[in-house]
Amino acid sequence: MLGNATAEVFSKKRLLGQGASGNVLRCALQMGGSLIEAALKEARVSLRVKETTLKHEALMLQALQDTSFVPRLYAYGRLPHYEYIAMEKCEEMFPFGFKLPMEVPEVFAFANDMIDILEELHKRGILHGDIKLHNILLRPARAGVPARTFLCDFGFSRSLSRSSGEEDIHTVGTFDYTSLASHAHKALGAGHDLEMLAYMLLYLLRGNLPWKFRPRTLAQLRAQYLYLAQVKAAWSGEALSAGYPSVFGAILDYARNLRPNELPRYHLIRQALRHAQQGHEDSMLSHEDEQIWQSKKTHITQEDISLLPTLTPNDDPVIDPTLDWDTLMSPQAGGPAPSNSFSETDIRNEFWGPQGERDPLLSLPEGWSRQLTELWNLIDLKEAR
Repeated sequence: MLGNATAEVFSKKRLLGQGASGNVLRCALQMGGSLIEAALKEARVSLRVKETTLKHEALMLQALQDTSFVPRLYAYGRLPHYEYIAMEKCEEMFPFGFKLPMEVPEVFAFANDMIDILEELHKRGILHGDIKLHNILLRPARAGVPARTFLCDFGFSRSLSRSSGEEDIHTVGTFDYTSLASHAHKALGAGHDLEMLAYMLLYLLRGNLPWKFRPRTLAQLRAQYLYLAQVKAAWSGEALSAGYPSVFGAILDYARNLRPNELPRYHLIRQALRHAQQGHEDSMLSHEDEQIWQSKKTHITQEDISLLPTLTPNDDPVIDPTLDWDTLMSPQAGGPAPSNSFSETDIRNEFWGPQGERDPLLSLPEGWSRQLTELWNLIDLKEAR
């Protein structure tokens, strides 16, 4: 533990771009006479706001410091209009413009790393909520210590026990990767994180997803909001993995069948991955006593896939002009706009606006919220001169 560490920022520059809670910057920290390089994550927030998303993330990092899959937390602090987390500097595992599709052996290795991470996180009663490429970091190999996969950005994280027992008006996570249950505003369990991981693995394998593209017009953006969940639901794991190792589609189908209060059988997932890597076709992934998938050559044909709905950058559907954008993603037609824990502004700007009070329902497991602000204090912040 750091205790009352003093951290002085001498220089900073953009490192990872805009995150859900604010900017991530590179900085140099003066800690006990040693100068170390660190990543600094900042967010705009008033001192009137007591429970902020960035403080929640810092608490989460603090609680997970005894694990091997999160960056080391150096300091957390607040000034009148901003708050900060200083943490171990890592590299992006998937930087902008990285090569797609990824080689199959690399996807297998990454899948095994992530399964280990999710199992440890879920055993501690925590749902990450936003598994995606930009939230995966790489700590390079150092002094004989091998490189390690890190999971970051715990702004959406919450207690598994509470999340699995309550429906949520939030759509939790990034739309391209979030689970079908989240699209439907249902209670979320560990299967939510596993389903998001499965989409990410399939994206790395395929180089695309049938609903993922960068919209160029407002109509295309609305098309994604309106039809993305429908397109996603139409694609089974088997269809998405056609032409690739079927185990990755099987993980998706398995995750979709998990109940909110059920933990995945990680030993079966590892066994299925291992058998697939060895070229076996007889391994299985089962749910309860019912076998939901057995590895075999897919019977999905290209003709079958061609009949499934797909969104592309060329889609420019006619949108009902009377449709109110603010209620577009409401769980019930004409109902209230969905709330979020980041901002009181429009949901489209939740990543840009100042932070509001974090929803108390989005809590950490009981007993995990320690007095972080009193433990660690980022005292002084200066621009590079």
